[in-house]
Amino acid sequence: MCRKLEMLKSSPKQLYLICTCMCFSVMFHYLCQTMNKREPYLDINKTLQDKKNINLVFIGGSNHSGASLTRAILDSHQDIHCRCETWLMEYMLSAMSRWTRFEQKFFLVNAGVYPEALDEAMAQFMLEIILSFCPNSKLCCYKSTFILSWAKYVHKLFPNAKFIYMVRDPRATVHSEMSQRNSNNVTHYWTTLKKWNDNNLYFYDECADLGKEICLIVKYEQLVLKPVMQTKQIFKFLGIPWNDEVLHHERHINKSSILRLEPDASEELFKPLNLDGLTKWVGNLPKEVEEQLKIYNEMKLFGYDPEKTTPKYDQPDDFMMKMMAEQKL
Repeated sequence: MCRKLEMLKSSPKQLYLICTCMCFSVMFHYLCQTMNKREPYLDINKTLQDKKNINLVFIGGSNHSGASLTRAILDSHQDIHCRCETWLMEYMLSAMSRWTRFEQKFFLVNAGVYPEALDEAMAQFMLEIILSFCPNSKLCCYKSTFILSWAKYVHKLFPNAKFIYMVRDPRATVHSEMSQRNSNNVTHYWTTLKKWNDNNLYFYDECADLGKEICLIVKYEQLVLKPVMQTKQIFKFLGIPWNDEVLHHERHINKSSILRLEPDASEELFKPLNLDGLTKWVGNLPKEVEEQLKIYNEMKLFGYDPEKTTPKYDQPDDFMMKMMAEQKL
């Protein structure tokens, strides 16, 4: 699936049509099974009926926020398996949002498919995507940039699911994205910053409504500066025993070849933990953007000071001090 998506990346319209047709076909299949109360095609019926026993974690956040790094860290643990990001869930969850608006919802209710049958079909569809790549693991994880947009609905489908919300200094995320685009256009910077702002305010509300037991906020800066403490916190949150191998995700990056199948995977993910990404943006933002950011108060909600153009996020822990010394050799 990942290879097919990579081949089609150059044709977004073709990709959109194929993904949409595929999603609707599978959803229609599951919906018919639910309505007719037949045995489902997937061998997950028993698991679906007992949703509380399904151990799932979804990793999300804005673009370039460190979600892929967190996914790589989790995937390096022997008890966790992470699915390749497919974009299919986002298509279907977005469609679900449109279907449940007043006019469409009226027809769905009259047809007897909303909400129970539609929710069951969506749950089976999501499980097929995740579990088909998660054999015999205690915990299955799925990284999706925008999954937090529907966190409350997904948790309704899977009450035992948890969410990791990655947050990063917007100046770093925007600079990373602009560098990938090879663009220094001020308008593009502001458009991307607005997306960061709108997305994260929405993600934050969804996460806050779910509560700290279900949704954990992890700052990228703290993850790379203090990986021992942060990874222990993450694994405690997930209920999975921690081991120090998760501090060396680069040794396990090919466990399932997940990241190498993704065309947008950063080369940084294949390197040991490092602090290079913390300050690449410093001195590299357009002056107009840097000046206007000083009144960008939304950053303060996440603990970032827009007036500090050379922020010092924290001191690295002993593990990272040792890693930095080794990397200089």
